[in-house]
Amino acid sequence: SLLMSKELLGVNTTIKSGFDFGLVFGDLDARSNIDLPIIYHRLEVFHNGWGLHTGVDLDRALIRKFRIFMDLDLKLIPDLDTKSKTNNYSMREGDYSIEHKLLLVWERSSTSRAMIGYKLVSGQYPYGKQTRLLPYIPLLERWVPLIELQWLR
Repeated sequence: SLLMSKELLGVNTTIKSGFDFGLVFGDLDARSNIDLPIIYHRLEVFHNGWGLHTGVDLDRALIRKFRIFMDLDLKLIPDLDTKSKTNNYSMREGDYSIEHKLLLVWERSSTSRAMIGYKLVSGQYPYGKQTRLLPYIPLLERWVPLIELQWLR
């Protein structure tokens, strides 16, 4: 992933874009996907082999220890069109997911914070288009990736 951040009009803005690779050793059972919002497009990359994601994050201080955070993300699962003699990429069933999150963040200290908000997910799934509005109530958000490489300057 490539992330570019800059403060614009008092709003910390981050634009992100990248590739998702699904490495599978051995045969993957076609029944092993989970057709639920948020989960499907993150796991389908193992069936497809790769995917794309892009998005924007906005973070702004409100008053004292309160911040507001908003993001908008797009996940794509392209597929090689085997019917075409030109081998162009096209989209297939379950091809995209749009996710939006809005959080009110209370930064109690430099080591703890509490958040509340919602996550809106809309996408194309094997069974059709679905949209879900989900509550988002983590006390301390932590993401543990399988592999993450970071460098800063």
